[in-house]
Amino acid sequence: MIIFFISFITLFSLVGSPHATDPTEKELLIQWGKKVNEYREYLIKKNRQGTLELRSLLIKWDSLKVTIDDQEQLTLNILVGVEIYGLNINDVKKKMKKYHPESAINGNFAETDLRTITRNAEMLNLIHLSVLKPSYPFKINQASNVFSELMYYKIGEHDVVGEIGAGSGAFSMVLNRIKPDVKIRINEVEESFLTYIADWSKLAVAYLLSKTWN
Repeated sequence: MIIFFISFITLFSLVGSPHATDPTEKELLIQWGKKVNEYREYLIKKNRQGTLELRSLLIKWDSLKVTIDDQEQLTLNILVGVEIYGLNINDVKKKMKKYHPESAINGNFAETDLRTITRNAEMLNLIHLSVLKPSYPFKINQASNVFSELMYYKIGEHDVVGEIGAGSGAFSMVLNRIKPDVKIRINEVEESFLTYIADWSKLAVAYLLSKTWN
């Protein structure tokens, strides 16, 4: 079966129609949550201080009433700018002022904030996908639409899933944790985003190796 995932919102199958709710969905939800939580704990363990810095940054943004959408868009643009184009703090501030003039983060962005974002990129991706709760200690959000969509479409272990308009590729990252045997095809018109996804894919391999060796 081939399934497409579009803009983190809608899944649809090219073969057949969605099935009824699985009677064991509670068990599946617990199983998936455990798999994602293993990755969450891995990220925290390797970057404990950075995780605490992330807590402070998100508290700061909450105090500025920065919307989740604004956080997600700015964070992704910052990560791509830094990781792919080598932007420094002054470059980021200029870009932010030009492309996000109305953002509450404008004028309240420091070099420590930039460091916190780059050190916590994977965690932020999971938070902005609503797989993790946005407050420390960033626990699993079992009410996430990602889980409900996967449950609804009953993605099998050997299905092919396409993510169209992948952005950060966070959905594919989560799906890979939950169902490592699923074949994932990513579509993204922005080349810099594809390069960014390739970079975190290397981190994903490091995570899988750490689980094998430990």
